Amino acid sequence: MFGKGRATRACVETFVDVRSNVFEVYEGFPANDGNDSEIPMIYGHLSEGRNASSRSKRKWGDQTTETVKIICNAIEYTNGQLKAIAKRSNVQRQADDASRAEVMSQLQGIPKLSTRDRVRLLWIIMHNVHNMRAFLEVPDELKLDYCTTMLEDNA
Repeated sequence: MFGKGRATRACVETFVDVRSNVFEVYEGFPANDGNDSEIPMIYGHLSEGRNASSRSKRKWGDQTTETVKIICNAIEYTNGQLKAIAKRSNVQRQADDASRAEVMSQLQGIPKLSTRDRVRLLWIIMHNVHNMRAFLEVPDELKLDYCTTMLEDNA
């Protein structure tokens, strides 16, 4: 039966014969299905290796509190490590930015280079950090020869 619901005024389906939706009767699993029916007790194995007396056994609530403290300490340690990584990344990025600015400044200081050569050298040198550091370590009197060689090698 189809019609509109009173509350939402939307179309509603009503099934008159609900028993017609049942497909088959559940017969269960065969008793001898080859699976091992013994389920080991987890908590029983934990206490087998202990030599402590029954007086020193803790309540489950205390163990739960200790577990929560251990998890909190692990999370705090991990957060500290992540903060150190982020800080190191920021410091490294700032150092790389300073190196890029220095490369730009030194390339501008070589008057015999054309604008096109400077642009190509920027692309070559700033392609990776090793190229930038190598360029910055070259003495000023050899910069023009170094740049000319880089342009010839990457032609």
